Amino acid sequence: MRRIQNLHLLGLVICLAALAFGYLYLERTLGLEPCPLCILDRIIFIALAVVFALAYFQRPNAGERIGYDVGALIISLGGVGIAARHVYLQNRPADTLGDCGAGFWHMLDRFGLEGAVSSALQGSGDCGSIQWTFLGLSIPALTLGLFVVLFLLSLTDMIVAIRNRHKEF
Repeated sequence: MRRIQNLHLLGLVICLAALAFGYLYLERTLGLEPCPLCILDRIIFIALAVVFALAYFQRPNAGERIGYDVGALIISLGGVGIAARHVYLQNRPADTLGDCGAGFWHMLDRFGLEGAVSSALQGSGDCGSIQWTFLGLSIPALTLGLFVVLFLLSLTDMIVAIRNRHKEF
């Protein structure tokens, strides 16, 4: 049981490290402004961090763990979808993207949550530019990899929780 709790802690640490790296290094140190899809990625990392923190600190039984894992799976799949869309936009020819659009927070104030998310997913010139790379991978590609890892962590924990739940009966 203790070993599995460490998966929740690992998921929490990954989320917090990604958020800290994005804000402290990319935004504050390098001066990069996050595009609307990057803001959505951050929101998803925050949601996942909350789920992993609750799952770690509450020390749930097998049934509750399955609930937390289902939530984390759904949220991380949303992150995979948004990051994949971002990678797709970055690999399209530059002339097929629109001009740089309004920031996410402005869109949220003006159009509400549904309109802001819809507009962000359509992409703009902001989302199509590659501002920074590590090992040849753009920020959205690295983010996509992290969301896949978080999905796999949740899936692994859910499988173990289901097995343990069957042992309880």
